[in-house]
Amino acid sequence: MGCDIHGVIEVNKYPGRRHSHWPHAEVYLDRHYRLFGVLAGVRDDSVEPVVSPRGLPEDMSFKTRDLNEYYIADESLSGCEDRWILRSHLWPNAQIRDGHWAFDSDNHTHSWVTVPELREAIKRFEGEDGKFCVPAELRALLASMLMLDGDEEGRSRFVFWFDN
Repeated sequence: MGCDIHGVIEVNKYPGRRHSHWPHAEVYLDRHYRLFGVLAGVRDDSVEPVVSPRGLPEDMSFKTRDLNEYYIADESLSGCEDRWILRSHLWPNAQIRDGHWAFDSDNHTHSWVTVPELREAIKRFEGEDGKFCVPAELRALLASMLMLDGDEEGRSRFVFWFDN
């Protein structure tokens, strides 16, 4: 069974407040286990990850939360069928937050990187001899984050996770 990466670009428009997702923010990167190893030590331990997995940020955007958690309902809800689960149908060992949110059991190794960390990840991905060609989607991700940061480095981040 393969492993895929999912993610969202978030930007902090107002310091001290919750991050928000960028409307064009859902990111799909091709399955490349060297990249997974560089970002979080997933599926390739021949390269040092740029950061140890950090988990989901406390101030994650609502979009990121919605992609990673299900609302636990006591009765059927209409209009959002794919993002809620009946309390009576929770899977064994479900991780529950605040009594009303269950983490998606398929998602794992949540983390996030900033622009400088993503730059370092790209360098590690290429390797010292430039052996590996950096995917265009990864370069586009960096360019998007640079644009969102503007004059204030650190405003944007790429929040990501893996599934099996």
